Amino acid sequence: MRRSLTSIALLVLALSTVSLHAEDLYTPKDIIVSTHSKWAAGHYPRRIAEFRTHPLATKDIVFIGDSITEYGRDWAKRLNITTVKNRGISGDVTAGILERMNELYHYRPKALFVLIGINDLLATQQSPEYIAENTIKISDLMHKNSPGTTVYIQTILPISKKRGNLLAIRTVNRILGEHKNPSYTLIDLYSHFAD
Repeated sequence: MRRSLTSIALLVLALSTVSLHAEDLYTPKDIIVSTHSKWAAGHYPRRIAEFRTHPLATKDIVFIGDSITEYGRDWAKRLNITTVKNRGISGDVTAGILERMNELYHYRPKALFVLIGINDLLATQQSPEYIAENTIKISDLMHKNSPGTTVYIQTILPISKKRGNLLAIRTVNRILGEHKNPSYTLIDLYSHFAD
């Protein structure tokens, strides 16, 4: 009898923890990320609402980032791996990803691929140091809250000289590459796409 009561108590505690935690998985609809552009500020909550209706599963492979990730659409189909999920939000910035990581902590993906930073440079003119620091923070927090998740940071892709500061992009990428004891594996996309 005592074992049964203990089991029931543990089950009730577990269920109440899950339901309370589930409420906190996604950012609130009225969240304001100060470095979002006006357009991104409107798009961000719509994408979060989509994520709510299509939640992750434990051990998924998650692609998180901005428009490059979002507009890849169905990464599972592209890669022929059913467990790949798209968590890209067009217009997003590093601070936007930091605000929406609870879902990742909860579901503990097998791998996380991060591609972010260009909107920090182009839309809000954040410094390369700020962008690299936030990107590293994304990985460090993921490692702390889901140590079984392998994190891959992808370097910012090159853009035309007319659109922005190539030196700033290279500086972010260099800082990410030189970071001591990283909690991530760096994937150097920049050098593969630079022309």
